[in-house]
Amino acid sequence: MGLAAAQELAGRGAQVIIADRDASAAAEQAEIIVGKGLLAVGYSLDVTCAADRAKLLTSIEANFGGINLWFNTVGDHGPPGFSLDEQAYDRVFELNLKAHYFSLIEALPLLRARAPRACAILMSSAGGLRYGGRSPLYATTKAALVMLARALAKDLGPEGIRVHALCPGPVDTPCGGSGRDATARAATIAAFEQEIPLRRVAYPADIARAVAFLASEGGSYLTGLTFPVEGGLLA
Repeated sequence: MGLAAAQELAGRGAQVIIADRDASAAAEQAEIIVGKGLLAVGYSLDVTCAADRAKLLTSIEANFGGINLWFNTVGDHGPPGFSLDEQAYDRVFELNLKAHYFSLIEALPLLRARAPRACAILMSSAGGLRYGGRSPLYATTKAALVMLARALAKDLGPEGIRVHALCPGPVDTPCGGSGRDATARAATIAAFEQEIPLRRVAYPADIARAVAFLASEGGSYLTGLTFPVEGGLLA
């Protein structure tokens, strides 16, 4: 979803920065975008590492001066059920909430440099709005991101910085099929499709277009939204 958003935004004329813990993948995807005559760079980032975050933001400031859109897509599916150890608990909160919080707070000077045309989007989930029955911890952290986005929208609005929580339903991505063979994954997607009024799961491009809209001039009077992209699943 993050890659699809980068491709969509680059296609609309944005200079995109792809930051990922897999540095070679980030660089490769940026090169593909550049090969289409668009603007992109790739960076290495472990978003749970304060030193990595500081290095990225320093580089962005030096090379670009500011940020119009900060889009966090990091996360973890979380373990099923309630029986888990504290290490697993801490890991989910570290990725699903703490990393979002600190990376965005640390990026605020760069967003302020581009205000009032500045926007931050936190990747929540439809699972943070309605419990799907698999991982209570995942649902809890995604619900917390919704409130974080609302709080930041209220506090940062006077500075010209808009903040949203994006809440996708099931999306057809490799991550969505993690741990399943192709046949089982297809069966899982088919089952989801029967629950969704539009009778299909989302594609990454669906999420990317929602990101582009929220960050665009068309979304300039919108902030603090809990923005579902789920084909009517929550209707």
